[in-house]
Amino acid sequence: MGSLAQHTQLDVVDSPGYQEAVIFAITPRCGSTVITEAIATMGLARYVKEVFNPRGASQKLYDEVGGDSLQDYLNSVHEDASQRNTLLFKTSWSDLERVLRHRTLASLFPNLRIVYLERSDKILQAVSLYKAAASNRFHKRKDGSWLESDLRDQVSEEAVNFDEEKIRGYLNAIEGQCEAWEAFFAQNKIAPYRVSYERFNHNPQVTLKGIYKFICNEAYVGQVELGYVKLQDEESSDWAARIRSG
Repeated sequence: MGSLAQHTQLDVVDSPGYQEAVIFAITPRCGSTVITEAIATMGLARYVKEVFNPRGASQKLYDEVGGDSLQDYLNSVHEDASQRNTLLFKTSWSDLERVLRHRTLASLFPNLRIVYLERSDKILQAVSLYKAAASNRFHKRKDGSWLESDLRDQVSEEAVNFDEEKIRGYLNAIEGQCEAWEAFFAQNKIAPYRVSYERFNHNPQVTLKGIYKFICNEAYVGQVELGYVKLQDEESSDWAARIRSG
């Protein structure tokens, strides 16, 4: 069957098996895991994953659902995950851009809408990414356990030291990805539904119900259960302040 990376480079023209698509446009540490998993529990899909990420989990997904072409793979994801006629997934700019070198946006994603998850405080975002990458602690569940993918080679948070050069490197990368998303929206005349990470943290229920209404054009009734805890602590705020003062 090959690899996901190979099939994202094949220009095989098939027909989408779904009537519309919703992309969650993401950057690292924007809250995408907690937000998309919560959205899935609201009855929209069994899961909302990074379907084009060839670096790990998505290759496993590709192996599970199969596909003889890129479109066949997306149809299989939709069949496996969706609970309506909508393909829902999340993607970084770099992964989507690689796919769009070979297929047009319109041919893969009919009636496309985009939810853009963004953080206004990109310095704190960069600090979060640095600490997560250095410790391999990315996502902590409410019960205190870590995501399975985070269990490899974990180091204690106390062992991670402040490193201004690396944090600034992550900051530059994040800002570059945000600029690329904005250019993509402008070029394709897309007005994304913007979701602020800070607003989500302040009021997750209102934020999630807003996303639901954007996707379904109807109100969601009930409370939404969140499966993860926020990892930002006082040390993160202190490190961000050191970057700002530098």
